[in-house]
Amino acid sequence: MRLRIVLLGCALFGAVVLAACDQKSGDAPPVPPQSAPAAERTTAATTAPRVFDRAAMQADVARILADDYRLGEVTDVVCPEGQVVGSGREFSCEATVDGLAHQVPIRVRGSQGEYEVGMPPDAG
Repeated sequence: MRLRIVLLGCALFGAVVLAACDQKSGDAPPVPPQSAPAAERTTAATTAPRVFDRAAMQADVARILADDYRLGEVTDVVCPEGQVVGSGREFSCEATVDGLAHQVPIRVRGSQGEYEVGMPPDAG
């Protein structure tokens, strides 16, 4: 009895395999093309690194220099464009404090966009 079940199972399996092999490649139903909206199409080669929001950083630097460091009248803070968010990166912004230009050191503290605004070395 057990042998009959095994033989029957093998015969059914063979019939399914033969039926699948007998099907011509042109007989398969067409598969509709898959696409994503243009804004979501990216590849590893075209993915740009995450960069800081320059305007927000400039406002933060001005606030920290004036409110936290109490350096005086802070105007015209300019940070470089395209600064990549990456732990350990360092760069400088320029700020005018009481009419004098100062370099403000910036150190990126993490990969989530945290950064430290340093005291300008020639201020205060």
